[in-house]
Amino acid sequence: MYPEYHRELAERRVSGCLKVKIGINQDGEPQYFNISQSFPRDLFNKELLKATKRWNFEPHESNTRKKPGWLTFEVVILTKGATNQGKFEKICRYPVPKKKEQSKDKSKNEDVLSMIAFLDK
Repeated sequence: MYPEYHRELAERRVSGCLKVKIGINQDGEPQYFNISQSFPRDLFNKELLKATKRWNFEPHESNTRKKPGWLTFEVVILTKGATNQGKFEKICRYPVPKKKEQSKDKSKNEDVLSMIAFLDK
């Protein structure tokens, strides 16, 4: 389940990013949440937390005893023609692709170019 991107944000063409750390219990359920960065401030937090609370994780094959652990990741919401592009690039440190780099796949929502989660190693 992905965080919901509300129509009003798409209409306003708002891009954003979040850095999140989730504590996962021995049953693979998210239990603790820490959002260390949120741009624009707190705008996407509620939807991200709503989605992540429904996630369930399998332990890594090296975690045979199913010990609790932490997962750190970043979510980037990049919109076409973002009205906050300058601040987005500066704060999120994620370059906006040039027109020729953007996907030609018309089956996707053309307003939201990407919603990407990166795992921290």
